[in-house]
Amino acid sequence: MQEIYDESATSYSKPKMSKKGFLHTVNIINGSVECHDGAWDTGKPVLRSQLYRYYMSLIGFSSTEISNEDLGEYSTQCNLSGSKMEAYASCDFNDVVVNNCSAPALGDDQVVCSGSVSLDASIALQGGESIAWYKGSDFISGETSTTIDISEAGTYKAVVTGTDCSKEDEVIISFSEGGLELSASNDGKFCGGGSPVTTTISVTGGGGSYNLYTTLTGGEPLYSGSDFTIGALDVGAGESETYYIDEPAGIVYTIGMTSRGDGAPSESYNGNGWHDLSGGGVSQWTEYNYYFTTSTNLTLESVDLDLGSTGSTTAILDIKVKDASTGNIVESKTIDLSNTSFSLWDAASGASPYTAPIGFELTPGQYFLDLEGSTGIVTWISDYTTDSGNQWPYSSWSESGKVQLDYCRHATKDWGNMLNAVTGVYNWQFSEGGGSGSSCGRTAITISNDCTVGSEELSLNHLKVYPNPANEIINIAFEGINTDGAVIQLHNQVGQIVLSSLLNGNLTSTEIQTSELEAGIYFIKVTSGKNTYNTNVIVTK
Repeated sequence: MQEIYDESATSYSKPKMSKKGFLHTVNIINGSVECHDGAWDTGKPVLRSQLYRYYMSLIGFSSTEISNEDLGEYSTQCNLSGSKMEAYASCDFNDVVVNNCSAPALGDDQVVCSGSVSLDASIALQGGESIAWYKGSDFISGETSTTIDISEAGTYKAVVTGTDCSKEDEVIISFSEGGLELSASNDGKFCGGGSPVTTTISVTGGGGSYNLYTTLTGGEPLYSGSDFTIGALDVGAGESETYYIDEPAGIVYTIGMTSRGDGAPSESYNGNGWHDLSGGGVSQWTEYNYYFTTSTNLTLESVDLDLGSTGSTTAILDIKVKDASTGNIVESKTIDLSNTSFSLWDAASGASPYTAPIGFELTPGQYFLDLEGSTGIVTWISDYTTDSGNQWPYSSWSESGKVQLDYCRHATKDWGNMLNAVTGVYNWQFSEGGGSGSSCGRTAITISNDCTVGSEELSLNHLKVYPNPANEIINIAFEGINTDGAVIQLHNQVGQIVLSSLLNGNLTSTEIQTSELEAGIYFIKVTSGKNTYNTNVIVTK
């Protein structure tokens, strides 16, 4: 304002203008309210002046520059001494062309894998403009173009200067070999027959939803989630496995309940419990389907499932997404869970639900998730009685303009769209986009099933189990092991000791009855003095 108003115009008479500087700007806003005939309130103008000078100090002006705001023809507050300011009736300005500098735009901070990256100010310099580049506070000599190639991490700034202005932007560049950062508990080692019985891979540097593979490129994800627990089902005794983790591209939307009963109204609901997905004769509980609507192209990355076992030796999870209007299968996938312990996932025992990797790419439309056809598996279903009037909060299970959980519906019973029923499906994860979202592709980490600690020894040659799988009796042969006073333990998949016995005498073999054991994988640990011997066995029923 100070540079462009016309001092010779009659609208800027002395009583209207008084002095230049901050006071002049205040008068444009307040006019005659600011200074009255000798009786004006000095409190507010003085406070305004103090604040103006205080903010000058914050910006970086020196004390001399701040003092100059109240010297000569400049002032930060009214000082007419008996006169009064008059409101401007009009504003006359000189014919001044203001050159607004081009504003550089370097974009978001970047994590770069290796080599170099080109920064672009995204502008075309106008007449009289120049550009300078800085790394931190250091000027980068010789760089006068609107683009620059850099190969070192740091904060980079582009400054555009014109005849009467200056504009800038900055970006932080980081270099990473993998984009994602991986760590594993116990340095990536676990002992399938001892402690710890598992190790957990933690991931940072991304959005919180990741895929785990056994290959560097291609293939289907083994698991999806925010972290990954690896045990003896994944890595054999004495072996190591390299896993590769990446992040789905785009934004990930998570909707639905986060756990069983989450979002329930205050009144208690009917927990109808576990229901066999394989059905047999079709009962009213085996054909609940979850309906959902996508409003844009999305990938159903994964869902968490409340799973339990029927006790069968076969456990196949059959996941289908069907078109809601036709019932036709759009995508399907089967996952073999036969050789596993469902106690890892049964939420009733306090464990986490099973995260099922899906990866179905869906166009806009209404679909339903169908798990019927799975064998040897039960899932949890909860509902409210119809006459209770209670409903689950389906309206909140959505991402606006993207995806919405609609209701449950029975496949054969004509019960309509039920808002009072839910199945054991939680944390629906949809992503917008496809392919790897990790900036540097998949990141590797190696996990070992290693029971060697100090003088302990992992030696399958000294400890033999037969038959394996075992049905009624587990025979254990000792070769070169001093069994007198040794302790033999049997651990289940989650590390619990289900049997412990003290051996007496120098034995060559022993046996364990399986009548009290459930089907699953068990780990045998023999401790003799300072040495420990480990192996595993599968029990079938």
